[in-house]
Amino acid sequence: MDRHELNRMFDGLAPGPQRERELLKKLLQEDGGRSKPVKNWKQIVAAAAAAALLVTGAAAAGPELLERLTIQLFFDANGTDEGYTVSGSPMTKYPLSAFSPELLAASEGREGPCAPVSLIFDTWEEVKTFLGEGIPCVWPGDGENWNGWFQVILFHTEYDVLWGIDIIGCDLKEIGAEVEITIRTELWHGSGASGGLGLAEGSLEPLGSYTMPSGTVAEIIQYRGPEEAPYQDCTGYFMREGILYKVTALKTLSTGGTEDQLKEILDSFRS
Repeated sequence: MDRHELNRMFDGLAPGPQRERELLKKLLQEDGGRSKPVKNWKQIVAAAAAAALLVTGAAAAGPELLERLTIQLFFDANGTDEGYTVSGSPMTKYPLSAFSPELLAASEGREGPCAPVSLIFDTWEEVKTFLGEGIPCVWPGDGENWNGWFQVILFHTEYDVLWGIDIIGCDLKEIGAEVEITIRTELWHGSGASGGLGLAEGSLEPLGSYTMPSGTVAEIIQYRGPEEAPYQDCTGYFMREGILYKVTALKTLSTGGTEDQLKEILDSFRS
């Protein structure tokens, strides 16, 4: 069975990814102008690259092999870039007991049964305390030189239970980066990690794998804007302890250098 057949078999395992991304986009655009504009999202597929490893007995090789991701481009009928999907190994479904009482209280205090909860924090220490000691998240430089904001979103859509937590942070002043962390709880109905981006204009170039000092492997993709809108960024995806990370190095002019900038940011993640 090839990857495309596996993707079709496991497509739809993740609960409503398009609805999650639509909500996330709306939240980011309504947070008082603190976020940069979000690119258009297309529905992303829940693929089963990790399942392919499992059925071939690769699980015996250890967690380092399993926590891997793949990036696949998709195109329109003219062969123009339309976006990409990210798929990979299983997400860890953390028990609710691993999260802090403050986070669980915020979840229970939501405005509606399926409403997301969006909270803004000033420091990474505040975010870690809010998550709880049982959630092993990391941030570039452990947040010490981060000059930006942090947003934590609790998802309850479709199931009326806390099944997902996203953390988004942006620092345009010092590091020039945006970081997104995706965490799943024991109440999530999905399985494998998935992500992606729909593209209205510009082009994409996969840059391959990069091994971070911790041994974690990131998959990197470069975006370049059209000539009339010179802009580029470079994004790396990686898994750590069953949590999905997306790290984007941002530049305003397409003068190169974002790949090196991204690798420097990735290297600053501490074990």
